[in-house]
Amino acid sequence: MILLFVVLTYSCSQPAKEPLDLSKSTILISPNIKLPMHETVVNVLTEEVAKRTGIELERGDNWDNTTIIALIIEGDSELYGRPVSARTGDKIPELKKEGYRIFHENKNGKDILWISGADERGVLYGIGKLLRTAEMLDNKITITNNIDYSTSPEYTIR
Repeated sequence: MILLFVVLTYSCSQPAKEPLDLSKSTILISPNIKLPMHETVVNVLTEEVAKRTGIELERGDNWDNTTIIALIIEGDSELYGRPVSARTGDKIPELKKEGYRIFHENKNGKDILWISGADERGVLYGIGKLLRTAEMLDNKITITNNIDYSTSPEYTIR
């Protein structure tokens, strides 16, 4: 009984991590995402966020902002002069056709939400996951601070 009390007291006293606020983020998109999908992924993200929140996310080509949404293809080693975070190993879902990973990283004082696809369709599906899981209110978009999610379809869509 005492152990249960200690566990409950400790878990209730730990501060919850604040969600990651994407309301003023800049979108950086890999040049390796080819046209027309290059424009499609940005348009889907910006138009859906604007429709649901009234926020017009900016598209950029530098790391000046403190909050970034980075859209990349697996295998990209850098994005606008900065190294890309990537995992290595076997059976990583974001490496399979149409697979993606969406994860948050705080690096050098910047909050970066990486959306990494095995291919262009994977990036689009990663954006879909962001749109489904983010909390969107008037003039505010947030997502779980420690998000790290990856998946791929068992069979690709043809």
